[in-house]
Amino acid sequence: MQAYEGYIENGRFHPAGVLSSINGRRRVILTVLDEPLKMPVEDDGKAFWADFTSLIAQSANEELREEDFPRTHFEREIVDFSDEDEQV
Repeated sequence: MQAYEGYIENGRFHPAGVLSSINGRRRVILTVLDEPLKMPVEDDGKAFWADFTSLIAQSANEELREEDFPRTHFEREIVDFSDEDEQV
């Protein structure tokens, strides 16, 4: 026996996941619960971007100091991709 969770809409059962290893016709018992379905809210990113915009607004008048951005030393020479033989 296997149990699957889902919801019924317009007379059709919609499983919450994939119905695996069910082939052919099977006898089933469907139990309808007396509680409404709480559908998860789709995350379209609006909350993230609202928070991001708020953080930008909060930092608009922030004083930047040079010591907050230390220079990085890569301890290697810079690669020059220009062609030395090329004359302009």
